[in-house]
Amino acid sequence: MTSQVKLEALCSVENEGVHCYILQLDNFTMLIDCGWTEKFNEADLDRLKEVAPSIQAVLLSYPDLLHLGAYVYAYSKLGLTCPCYATEAVHVMGQFFMYDAFESVYNSREFGLFSVEDISEAFKNIEAIKYSQTVTLPSGVSFSAMAAGRMIGGSLWKIIKDGEELLYAVDYNHRSDHLLQKTTLDTVSRPSIFITDTTCASTKQVKSADVERDFCNNLRTTLRRGGDVLVLGDTAGRSLDVLLVLDAFAQEDGLSTYNFVFFSSCADVVVDGARKLVDFVKGAADLRLKKVQVVKTYEKISEIAGPKVVLTSMSGLETGPSRRLFKDICSIPNNTIIFIDRPHVGTLGRDVWNMTKNSSTFMMEVFCRVELEGEELEEYNRRIREEEEERNQASREDDEDNDEANGENDADDMGSDSDNDPSDDEEEGEEEQDNAIENDSKAKSDGVARTSSKGRRRHIGGRAGKKRARMNPSYAFTTHHQTWDDYGLVVDMSRYKLKELAQVDENHTGEEEDEEEEDTVLPGLLSHAFKDTPTKVVKDEEASQKVTLLCQVLRADFEGRTNSESMRRIVTNIKPRHIVLVGGEEQPTKLFAEYCEKELPDLKEGAVVIATEGKRINVTSERSIQQVKLRDTLVSALTVSKADDYDVSWVDGILVDGQKGMAELEAETEPGVHDVVFVGDLQLSKFRTFLTERGFHARFVLGPLVVDDVVLITKNQHGFQVEGVVCDTYYKVRDLLYNQFAIA
Repeated sequence: MTSQVKLEALCSVENEGVHCYILQLDNFTMLIDCGWTEKFNEADLDRLKEVAPSIQAVLLSYPDLLHLGAYVYAYSKLGLTCPCYATEAVHVMGQFFMYDAFESVYNSREFGLFSVEDISEAFKNIEAIKYSQTVTLPSGVSFSAMAAGRMIGGSLWKIIKDGEELLYAVDYNHRSDHLLQKTTLDTVSRPSIFITDTTCASTKQVKSADVERDFCNNLRTTLRRGGDVLVLGDTAGRSLDVLLVLDAFAQEDGLSTYNFVFFSSCADVVVDGARKLVDFVKGAADLRLKKVQVVKTYEKISEIAGPKVVLTSMSGLETGPSRRLFKDICSIPNNTIIFIDRPHVGTLGRDVWNMTKNSSTFMMEVFCRVELEGEELEEYNRRIREEEEERNQASREDDEDNDEANGENDADDMGSDSDNDPSDDEEEGEEEQDNAIENDSKAKSDGVARTSSKGRRRHIGGRAGKKRARMNPSYAFTTHHQTWDDYGLVVDMSRYKLKELAQVDENHTGEEEDEEEEDTVLPGLLSHAFKDTPTKVVKDEEASQKVTLLCQVLRADFEGRTNSESMRRIVTNIKPRHIVLVGGEEQPTKLFAEYCEKELPDLKEGAVVIATEGKRINVTSERSIQQVKLRDTLVSALTVSKADDYDVSWVDGILVDGQKGMAELEAETEPGVHDVVFVGDLQLSKFRTFLTERGFHARFVLGPLVVDDVVLITKNQHGFQVEGVVCDTYYKVRDLLYNQFAIA
């Protein structure tokens, strides 16, 4: 059976946009990737707001913002609380990306789209899986992750529904690097639908050794002329591979006087976390940095004197410390700025990345978060006190209402008891004895208990006018039960342990195991304890000024994506039946589509589709099918035969309009007669073995299969032909041949 498959791009699919796609398989809707940009523009998610509650599963491919940046906001604010799946490495490193992005934007503007707590809760909803682990959902959809390269835990997704195999592969890397192995995309063959991006459809292949050599030469040249180098990367993705190159370069002779820094708000835990993801990292031991310093604050960077190389995150230069570093460096001719990946379209970083010449002047506004002082702090504290008083007043009113309701219930209960209980006079007669008991209890109890007892007596007396039934004093008593088995008394050996050994056991109980387990799940968990003191975002007037770009701006191709030549080779090898192109610029995308149509002769007309934003396209492999619902009266009258893993039957019916827009098929009152249909395929060699196992003498004679020298079986383009002498052997062989097929 073939499923109806539809795809819709929720965000921009042009100009290297973010990745966020709706995939609909029949009535099952899933979201593949949930990206955003470092601008966090809420208007970009208008379409996601509409469909988020209807999504039934989410797959995340990479840990960076372009693939999961909007997931936290969608989970906490849009109702995207369905199951979410990603590799363990994406689950870990994705949190570092989100924490770093949040701190950068939080310190640059008033930000309320999500909080640190929202990040933590959203990632708790993600189920971590391993490569090649198959997950089957109740709807019949199954999927598994394959290694994509490029970033730690990066995934391709193989999705299967009713025999329809989809392969989602974006931003993959066909080459291994210092940290990761290459993608396993070459192992896939003949998927029904191949969804891929064309971001690198026009990129020429450059050797990795040449890229690293040019990168190191540019660093050396800038440092020796007394300049600083700002390397703009990401939080925990491609920057890790550059970090290894940088650390190896810093160990060369003659560079010991220079400083090399890895700078981000969570730089230390990023390195430690990557080192512990041994299942995803090729050379985890190489991440023990020898020369590169790890710095988390802008103030620490300012204290490092002399020529230095700083690798930092947020290459878009919209928020965060990278924007301040750019302002400090860009106006000095001896300095150099190097981009290791292309920034997102519409950011300051992309504008600088596209500049072909220097001496460009633009206004740089820098914002920072400061603590409230003076009248602002007093006004804030006054407002907090008023809100606290309002909450306390509301709480007191609720408590009084509850006390009155409970008092009325007690009065009703005791009133009914006094009407029905003939022993009221006896209880009144025993009042003196009760008082004596209460006085004795008061002497032994604390002040809170006395207050509670008096308050209860006044409350009951005021409401019902009767004393409670006599309650005898009770004392604590513990019954020790001894356990016996078939061999006698069970001895508790812990009672006979030496004191020193007992203390050692207590010191090594579950706490350390829990800490070790937690550290395995999330290495070096971030402790982003934002200050409780009130703050606000203000414009830094000293830092905000017109700047002129006088430094050198370079690109180093460390983005870890494939290239146009490799894309064409891969798509030719895997031979997909249908291709859906997403992302990338318009002209390279059209050229790649034309190549696929020309070089893949098995593709049918219209089998290559280019996705557009906001339009749900039908990418079903079989375009001539239509889904219908069979009515119960028709299903009960069917004769079902088995064909491999499927049940097949001939159906005669009448199409009628059904509910929810799906046509229904009802039974005909007088079904017609049809020719017998044989469903399945059979090889004569396998049928020969089948006959031999049942005692027949079967052999091939110049092509046809001869059975017991009386039956001749031939196979042609129309099917099988059975000839021979009319005898018991003929009918037995014919019946055995028919049984190999599903007959409808």
